[in-house]
Amino acid sequence: MRHNGRRSGLRGRVQRRLAAVVGIALTAAALALAVGASRGASNGSPCATRVTPGTGALAIAGAIVAARDGSTVCFASGRYPFIRIVGATHRAYVTIRPLAGARVSVAGIEAQDSSFLRFRRLRMTEGFNMRDTTTYPGSHDYQFIDNAFAQPLYGIVLDGGAGPIRRVLIEGNRMHRVHLAQPEVQGRCSAGYAQGQDVTIVFADGVTIAHNVFNEAAWHYIQGGGAGPQGVDVEHNLFEGHVTLACSHLNLWQIWNGGVNDTFKDNIAIGEGSGERHGLSEEAATDGLIFENGPGSAQCATTMRNTVIENNLFVDAASSYAIQIYSTQGVRITGNTVVKSQYGSGLLVAGCPASTDATMTHNINVQNTARSAAFSFDCAADCLFDENVSDDETARGFGAGRYKVAWRPKWFSTRWKPSTEPTPPRGFYIARRLPFATGYRGGGGP
Repeated sequence: MRHNGRRSGLRGRVQRRLAAVVGIALTAAALALAVGASRGASNGSPCATRVTPGTGALAIAGAIVAARDGSTVCFASGRYPFIRIVGATHRAYVTIRPLAGARVSVAGIEAQDSSFLRFRRLRMTEGFNMRDTTTYPGSHDYQFIDNAFAQPLYGIVLDGGAGPIRRVLIEGNRMHRVHLAQPEVQGRCSAGYAQGQDVTIVFADGVTIAHNVFNEAAWHYIQGGGAGPQGVDVEHNLFEGHVTLACSHLNLWQIWNGGVNDTFKDNIAIGEGSGERHGLSEEAATDGLIFENGPGSAQCATTMRNTVIENNLFVDAASSYAIQIYSTQGVRITGNTVVKSQYGSGLLVAGCPASTDATMTHNINVQNTARSAAFSFDCAADCLFDENVSDDETARGFGAGRYKVAWRPKWFSTRWKPSTEPTPPRGFYIARRLPFATGYRGGGGP
């Protein structure tokens, strides 16, 4: 019941008609184009321009800027230096990818004041820094698809200028051990610009982060929320591994400077166990989701609106809260399963008024390692907490009309090896023997 109060190949036939053919003539220019074009195995787009490591970073950047709208720039095999692109303002996607069969590594790419760039199937030893000048109204239409990140200092940074970077797709990438430049010293970390973070959203909107694998970042897997109105969608990703630094405050996703229309849906976060080994947490992160109103969640002018957290699975995911959401106007937390976090799932308050228009339904939270409350629900007005399941008594609180408490977990399946199985087995952490449908429904991860 809703209440008010603080506790609360298209398969069709495409027919082509050929007009009268005046003649068949292959000019020398057309022949040269036909011979020069190379078709990529990944997307079939021909290579309008080819570059090699010997082309040089400046000339490669110039080729990308000068590329015809909708064309492809292909990299031959080799190791490429850092490339800085300025003013590549296209009206249709220019794709940057390897030649078919080529083995390519790139020591980082920075793009400034640009549009319609697609980076595909590159091996990045350093990351992508999309950083506009302070007066530029905003780059737009960037895509990062099927790239592999091999222990760079940062993964992808979206840092707009006078306006946010808009319409960004980050899909199918694998990020491994994004790290810090300076080593940990006596339990202290020093993180430079975006270091240790897989995806950094400084000033961007309309961002989709989907079907990626994030493995053992040093500082944050994802940081930052949407500038609005389109927000950030984080869907169908896998977060895995363990905490790599004792000084880290690794989060699955941290929003601390406000956000509008941010969604975390159909994701799986799975650690290597609970507790510590060799002084490091075995969980996938220290905090799971942590959405704050500024540092310490005490800057009330920093607001969040229309937040959705739906159908996610957290197993050994956090050595703190798996879900930790502070003052938000409009939040829906529904259909999630949390197993063996330290503190569980919380809609919380710190120094700002409690959330309003808040829904927390159909969630399962069990086996907290700190024996703390499975659920917390601080809501000031228009609140709904119902049909949740816990192994303590908290699922019956906050005005719930229907609930299951003291539940002993029963799952159809709990075994999955992501390294050898691309998707979880059927029934993976799907609850059994409950009086109503609740918790993670399956279909999550990449």
